[in-house]
Amino acid sequence: DLLALLAVSPGGLPREAAQEALFPDADPQVGERNFRVTLHALGQVLEEGVASGTFLERGDWLRLQPGPDLTVDLHEAWAWLDAPPGTPGRAPALLALPGELAG
Repeated sequence: DLLALLAVSPGGLPREAAQEALFPDADPQVGERNFRVTLHALGQVLEEGVASGTFLERGDWLRLQPGPDLTVDLHEAWAWLDAPPGTPGRAPALLALPGELAG
């Protein structure tokens, strides 16, 4: 769930907002503990064999660090959706997107 939340927030989001989104009805201490466990687990999965912070920016603000070794298809889709009409490659890229994302 945290990965999905970060994938739809390309600019990142405050740690507290992410915690509240994932554990909205939890006691604050329980929500914080569960969130720390979740964040740690996601970091282990994403960054196995690489330095911490390579793909997941942690701190008061959380953000995925897409790059050649970590791509998020949704981020690329948004780039094409935001590209001005007439941009080379835009039309075929939009036609290749799933219908749920771009009609």
